[in-house]
Amino acid sequence: MNDVAFGKFFLPGPSDVHPDVIRAAVRPMVAHRGKAMDEIIANIAQPLKALFRTQRTVIVGTCSATGFMEMSVRCGVRNRMLAVVGGAFSERFANIASACGREVVRLEYEAFEEMAEPMLRRLAGELTEKHGLCEVAIHHRVGAVDIGEASVVIAVSAPHRAAALDACREAIDTLKETIPLWKKEVYAGGEEWIGKGS
Repeated sequence: MNDVAFGKFFLPGPSDVHPDVIRAAVRPMVAHRGKAMDEIIANIAQPLKALFRTQRTVIVGTCSATGFMEMSVRCGVRNRMLAVVGGAFSERFANIASACGREVVRLEYEAFEEMAEPMLRRLAGELTEKHGLCEVAIHHRVGAVDIGEASVVIAVSAPHRAAALDACREAIDTLKETIPLWKKEVYAGGEEWIGKGS
């Protein structure tokens, strides 16, 4: 058996902790099902709507992200769930959905490309003018897309972050409503065309 050197292990610290944090740490924890938590959530409900720029209720989960993912699958999904985002979270979300008996195998996209490409260029131009952007690039994949892979990429550069974020949000919403793209969700037990948009 070959011995492999472990290398160096660096342990951070000691770290200074502000006295206010230490005082707060010795107070009793707020129970996630108690009256104090109800009051906290009631007090942050409206500010969260403003933060996320929505009129809808923003749901706060008093649990880990994994618990919130499972809660959303079990309480919000009857048969099927779609997890299409790039990165580790989408894979984890898909695994949780599978463990809860709601599996999506892959997605397939089709587009009327001769019409979609000029519409995407026009959308990019409109967003640039409306939001004062430097550049906009929008790309939507066609063909088979595995769960966890990105199906659409929107890249925006702007002098101000708020304008870039607003433009990205408007781009995906407009794309889903107007661009001639069709999505087929392929499940373990069948498939279904969803219609225009992604």
